[in-house]
Amino acid sequence: MVGSMIKAIKSRGGGLIKSISKQSQMFAEVFALVFIRSYDRAERVNKAMESRGYCGKYIAATEIPRMRSIEYIFLLALFLINVYLLLCSPLI
Repeated sequence: MVGSMIKAIKSRGGGLIKSISKQSQMFAEVFALVFIRSYDRAERVNKAMESRGYCGKYIAATEIPRMRSIEYIFLLALFLINVYLLLCSPLI
């Protein structure tokens, strides 16, 4: 969004400002506009989600199974292998 705003300013000749105070004022205005538009957009997205039944919690359609002990052991082994490779491999 910031990129498109700066592109729009440059296309209108706003990029040719020589004064530092004018340049800083222009960027402050761009920042304020981007903040306001982002806030409005987030509010619209929130209202759209609420209209579709979102209540603040994600409810899965199916139950997510818990990890078994063998899966924890496998993840621990992968982690230890990664740590070993990072610490013991020569730097290129």
